[in-house]
Amino acid sequence: MRFVLQQLRTFELLSELVLILTVCFVFAIGIFGQSGRIREKQQEKRSQIEVVTPQDVRREQKTSENHDDVIRVESILVPIPVSVTDKNGNFVSGLKRDDFLLEDNGKPVEIESVSISENLPLRIALLFDNSSSISSALDFEKKVVKSFLRKLVRTGIDMASLFSISTTGRLEHPLTGNVSSLISTLENLGKPSGATALFDTVIQASEYLRDFDGKRVILIVSDGDDNISNATLEDTIRTVLKNDCVVYVIMTSDFENFKRTGRREKSANVTFLMAERRMQKLSLETGGAVYSPFDENEMQQAFQQISSEILQQYILNYYPEVENFSAGGIRNLSVRVRDRSDLALRFRKSYYLPDKVLKSTP
Repeated sequence: MRFVLQQLRTFELLSELVLILTVCFVFAIGIFGQSGRIREKQQEKRSQIEVVTPQDVRREQKTSENHDDVIRVESILVPIPVSVTDKNGNFVSGLKRDDFLLEDNGKPVEIESVSISENLPLRIALLFDNSSSISSALDFEKKVVKSFLRKLVRTGIDMASLFSISTTGRLEHPLTGNVSSLISTLENLGKPSGATALFDTVIQASEYLRDFDGKRVILIVSDGDDNISNATLEDTIRTVLKNDCVVYVIMTSDFENFKRTGRREKSANVTFLMAERRMQKLSLETGGAVYSPFDENEMQQAFQQISSEILQQYILNYYPEVENFSAGGIRNLSVRVRDRSDLALRFRKSYYLPDKVLKSTP
């Protein structure tokens, strides 16, 4: 019996010894395993640090400094409105990019894309002559202008503004899609007075439209005479072209003369003849047109023609290669339709590179 008890005691001691050894073994594995993970993390951390060395940082800074030293050439998009009509004066639709041939200073260039004015929002500056030179036809002129605005300005798409022309140009109503508000302002213009600062007002209007996206149109309703502006015609054309505006003119001198005399003949007044030539040049250079109606029907037709043309023009979009151009320099344009000498085209004759465009250095 004593022998059996000794055997059991020995077995218990052995069991305890095995248990102790097992616990120690497990604990050791845990320590070694944990030590391995620590080393792995330390190694990983060391590897991450080695990726970005002080030398690499200096090289990155040097590269950045080199980039800062580069004078970049800015890409500018030149929109070229083009009116295309057949021999009967009807607008020609359906032309594609490959149908047009564009030359910049006599060199054939690639057209980036062609869009239709109808798909672009309009930004219109209406310049209404409110100087002392206008006549009793003022009320009818206002009536036609109001009808024009109601038909042309599309709700939720287009916006128009109103400038008065007198001794100084004045913004009477900022750009708005609310035609009723614009018409109310037109109706309540003060009594006509003062001289006619036409060129100054055109420049003011083009500078105002410059910061608005869309097709920029300046519509002048005036006899075209300017007797006080600081700006010259050349100044005006240059600024309008820089600001990508198209100028249309409704000359009122013949209309007002017809209302007074009943005679359908152009005025022989030298002042008005010179004024008409200046308006022709201003509109021609910017891609617009001049209309000189005699009576009410012709006045309405002129506004209708302008409205139709504004919405049916092609817009040729062109990226000039400015590297070899002088900043602020003028570039001459030429546009025609391939294999269609029977069509008449009207477009801006030139454009100016903005002064901010830099020339690249070697």
